[in-house]
Amino acid sequence: MTKVGEGKELPEQPSIQAYQEQLDTNAIKFMNALDGYKDGDSEEKTHFKGVMDQALGMIRSAVQEIKRPGITKQESLVETDYNAYIKNESSQNLSKLEEDLSTLRDYNKLG
Repeated sequence: MTKVGEGKELPEQPSIQAYQEQLDTNAIKFMNALDGYKDGDSEEKTHFKGVMDQALGMIRSAVQEIKRPGITKQESLVETDYNAYIKNESSQNLSKLEEDLSTLRDYNKLG
C-alpha cells in the first residue's frame, strides 16, 4: 500500500499551447453556435445562446492562463460585442463581434 504523495508522479500542469488550443477550439464552437443563432427560431436561439455562453467562459479561462499582452483586452472586446449583439441583433453588432473574435484567434496564433 502506498501513502498519499508516494508512487506516481504529479500530473503535469497544462502548457500554454494547451490553453491556446482550448481557446481556438472554443472560438470555433462559438462561431458555429453564432451561425446557428442568427438563423434560428426562438427555441434554437435559446440553445445556441447557451452554447455561446459556455464557449465564451472557456475562452475567458484560457485567456487568463495565456497572459499575453493584448489578448486579454481583445477577449474583453469579444464579450462586450457579444452582449451588444444579444441585446440588439443588428448586422453592425454581428460584424463587430465576428471581426473581434477573428482578431482574438489571430492574437492566439502569435504565441
